[in-house]
Amino acid sequence: MMTGPPSPKRQRIHDNESDENESKIVKEVLEKVQKVEEELEQMNVEQAKEILVIEAKYNMKKHSTYVKRNKILNEIPHFWKKVFENHMPVNGFITEDDKKIFDYLQTFDVTFVGDDGTFKMEMTFKENPYFSPTTLWKQVKFSVEEEETEVTTSEITWKEKEETTEEPTRFFFDWFTTTDGEQEMAEIIKEEIWKYPVRYFLMDEDDDEDEEDQEEEDEDEEEEENKQEGESDDGDTKGDDDKE
Repeated sequence: MMTGPPSPKRQRIHDNESDENESKIVKEVLEKVQKVEEELEQMNVEQAKEILVIEAKYNMKKHSTYVKRNKILNEIPHFWKKVFENHMPVNGFITEDDKKIFDYLQTFDVTFVGDDGTFKMEMTFKENPYFSPTTLWKQVKFSVEEEETEVTTSEITWKEKEETTEEPTRFFFDWFTTTDGEQEMAEIIKEEIWKYPVRYFLMDEDDDEDEEDQEEEDEDEEEEENKQEGESDDGDTKGDDDKE
């Protein structure tokens, strides 16, 4: 009868068999988990569809209220221009040439089409020297199952300006009037600019108030420091008088 530890060769064979058994178990478990994950993913798709239906229902109900809000906001000159220019990161796509076009923007609107999350952004401008027609729109349709975005836009005709030799740089309006590129910004505009425009309109004023508050704090601190220095100087003078 052989006693003592197994030979290195026999130990390696045993280890290899253990590794193979473990790998087999892991593979079988992962295959089972994969089937469960697929079930969960299907539930996620169904959930997303139902959420879109509910959102669409309330978006339709809120539309008349949005229209009423828009009529009020449009009483403020250049309201939507300021909203877009105050919003980060959207304002990072707005060039000086884009700003010239925004000067003619009269109103901005978002409408929801159907119950699949499709939405349409629409900008209405005054007559301007840059393009026609005066209404531009961009529609974004998202497929939950295929995870693809379908984009359509209105046609635009850019007017040529003979006195201008340089090609204008229009990042924002080139994006708005084409179907190319990522559409994440469209989602941001819908969810943030359209839903909370007053917040971004007032952003400059809030910043100004913060600056004024900071300036007042700085002035108060400076006055306090000067007061303390004055008291210190008075104390030194009094001490010198006592010595005399």
